[in-house]
Amino acid sequence: MQYDIRQGSLKELEIKVLDMGMGQERPAWFTHATGTSYDVVFGSAMEKLYRATSLRPEQNILKEFIPYSGLLNIDEDIDIEKVWNSIAEKLELDVSALRARVLPLSALYSISDHSRSLLVALSDGVLPSNSGGGYNLRVLLRRSLDFINKYSWDIDLSQVCEWHASYLKPQYPELIEHLSEVDEILAVEKRKYRDTRKKAKRIITKLKDKEVTPEGLINLYDSQGISPEMLLSHGLKIELPQDFFLRLAERHEKNRARKKEKKFREFVFEGIPKTEILYYSDYLLLEFKAKVLKIIDNKYVILDKTAFYPTSGGQASDRGYLNNSRVTDVFKQGGMVIHRLKDIDFSEGDTVAGKIDASRRIQLTQHHTATHIINGAARQILGEHIWQAGAEKTTEKARLDITHYKSLTQEEVDAIEDRANEIIAHAIPVENYIRKRNVAEAQYGFRLYQGGAVPGMDIRVVKIDDIDVEACGGTHLKNTSKARLISIISSTKIQDGVVRLEFAAGKAAFRYIKKRDRLLSESSEVLSVNSEQLPESVRRFFREWKEQRKEIQRLKQEIAELRKADLKHQFRKINNAEYVVAEIDADIEESIKTARGLVAGEKAVFLLGIDDKISVVGARGEKLGLNMAEIVIEVARLLGGGGGGKPEFAQGAGKRKDRIKEALKLAESMLREKLKN
Repeated sequence: MQYDIRQGSLKELEIKVLDMGMGQERPAWFTHATGTSYDVVFGSAMEKLYRATSLRPEQNILKEFIPYSGLLNIDEDIDIEKVWNSIAEKLELDVSALRARVLPLSALYSISDHSRSLLVALSDGVLPSNSGGGYNLRVLLRRSLDFINKYSWDIDLSQVCEWHASYLKPQYPELIEHLSEVDEILAVEKRKYRDTRKKAKRIITKLKDKEVTPEGLINLYDSQGISPEMLLSHGLKIELPQDFFLRLAERHEKNRARKKEKKFREFVFEGIPKTEILYYSDYLLLEFKAKVLKIIDNKYVILDKTAFYPTSGGQASDRGYLNNSRVTDVFKQGGMVIHRLKDIDFSEGDTVAGKIDASRRIQLTQHHTATHIINGAARQILGEHIWQAGAEKTTEKARLDITHYKSLTQEEVDAIEDRANEIIAHAIPVENYIRKRNVAEAQYGFRLYQGGAVPGMDIRVVKIDDIDVEACGGTHLKNTSKARLISIISSTKIQDGVVRLEFAAGKAAFRYIKKRDRLLSESSEVLSVNSEQLPESVRRFFREWKEQRKEIQRLKQEIAELRKADLKHQFRKINNAEYVVAEIDADIEESIKTARGLVAGEKAVFLLGIDDKISVVGARGEKLGLNMAEIVIEVARLLGGGGGGKPEFAQGAGKRKDRIKEALKLAESMLREKLKN
């Protein structure tokens, strides 16, 4: 490091610093002269883990092994087994004995390291999930649980996190404050892990006697959460790549790289200054005058200053007029705000009058400030792990995606809505000001960036008391009371670790409530009950519907059995095989069940299930060598559809009901020909 940039300009440092990435742990290790870095870095937590597992490092062996341990580098293309044998030979130990001494310790050190990472990350609001950094966190958690199961250790990760927090309290006292949240999140993750282990048993029965490739192992982990350790613990023989978790991480890095996209046309500007923003200080600044700096393709306009808000931060752009020309879109590129217009009636260099659609601006501003209010309310109700994961504000409604480890209950949604409306009722000032980045970060921390990274040395801070603070460029109310009312429309878990709250504020909230009341009134009329009796009436109808559904399923089963019994009498013989070709009244699911229930040994079944469309199903027993997929494809094509599958089972669909007889004849002809041969 050569320069101090905290004041927004380069100032040469008196003492130049080389940041070599050593951190504070290596000096602690070599100054304490312990056998491993873990003993000093994890201190009392490591000592408690030794006692919990009755493991003790054999210092004489570790002293000789550690200098060679770097050779077991999974990042390099090496023969790991050969390296293990080479190290064992140098230490004059049997390789199995060396592994037995080293690997359990390695697992214990991994648990200690992973649990501390979990403690810090969860305390900072990161949640385990199936994407992004949360994915890596879940890998650490499940890897720790795999080790605990593998060695049958009596270790509770929540307790290990508590040990770490106590040991680190002098340096990081805030970790203790988050232990109850950490414990709750880990409990949810452990339940998911147990469910996955149960699911692994069912999947393993399908995988027995099949080769599972390294790519297949990665797919199993990615799609089902089933780790190689789970497969091994259930008796499945697999070849586990030494770099399994490295390959897993590489796949997710590639997936993230694919997700970049462009939304607007890119322009090339030369000699045009940044646009001065007028809406920062006053969202009610709806009229202004500005100079036209550039017109592109007679529809894109750049001004020296503007009060028009460009699409960004999930907030839709303003609409309005420049002189008599209608503004249809506004977006930002670099420091320039670009206005898209229809029928431009001015030239470069002219001074134009800007007028913004007031009702649209006010509604969007209410929704943007309401997003900050709900974000703060959710954090107060659910915990400090709540971060904004995405947002969108339109004139009809808005949405806020928050990080949370499970779906919200109706009680939690109601509590968030109540707290949000309390914040409105308290009429709290909404502050916004420009600060140097380093000053804002020192004052508020990285919660500033939960709405996304903000470029530049100067950032705009939007603050609502101690409820919410973010770096934000959107239009905002001056007081929470101006949001008038917030009504949460829905709560949905949109992905692992992320919950979406849809809501309306201001006039949009009143419109939503009015529409909801009208629907309730109409529903009450339909059911001939008053609104208070509506919930019980709906529950009663739902119970009756479920009972009727069960009865329909029972009748369907009876029909299926009768159909199967009838079809058994329709089998014809050819050589040593039997076959049936028939038309039945059934959908695709029932047709498949019927066909599979009839095939065995040297039997072949071909069915056309007649419903809204025609289902084409072909199946044969294991002792027949014919390809049913070929027949299904040809018949489905004749019926104006398509199909496919495997030789033993195939399915398709068609729509030409006028060709059913012709299709049955074709199927029988092809089936007989194949069975003769």
